[in-house]
Amino acid sequence: MGTAWGSDATWGASTPWGGPFSSTPGASGSPPWALVPPRPQARGSSAPRGSAVRGLVDLDPYLSIASGPETLLQDLVHAITTDTGSLFYDGNWGIDIRRNLNAASTPNGRVLLQQQIQNQWTDDERVQSAAASLDWNEADGSLMVTGAIAPAIGQPFQFVVAIAQASVQLLSTGSA
Repeated sequence: MGTAWGSDATWGASTPWGGPFSSTPGASGSPPWALVPPRPQARGSSAPRGSAVRGLVDLDPYLSIASGPETLLQDLVHAITTDTGSLFYDGNWGIDIRRNLNAASTPNGRVLLQQQIQNQWTDDERVQSAAASLDWNEADGSLMVTGAIAPAIGQPFQFVVAIAQASVQLLSTGSA
């Protein structure tokens, strides 16, 4: 008779995570493909968040890896272009500005949207402070979002994103 997968008597015991069907994914030593949220880090922690496949708007066809400030930039843009509740492990993450473009057409709507954007950005533990400015283009119904980010670790940076109903485009990045 055999034993259960992942027990000490199977081939799984020789792997660092105890087998392919570990009952505690995300625990220390779990397989790298376990679908669990990243562990929260304290603000100002020097531990890196990791790396990700490059893809600000679409997945990079070459599957190259982004890390460091580029990963933070990707996450900040994704935070304002992803529906609230889209992450199974964080129901408050994300606001899809594309769904709120009509609100951005009024000054009061832009102020409210600006506050929501800044709140999303500062909810990320890698961000010490964030400021957003919004410019509405009446002619084409698009919104220009300029972000000024002071990361908890590293140099401050700025970026500009153009957001329309059907597109998101990173226009520029640079040092603050």
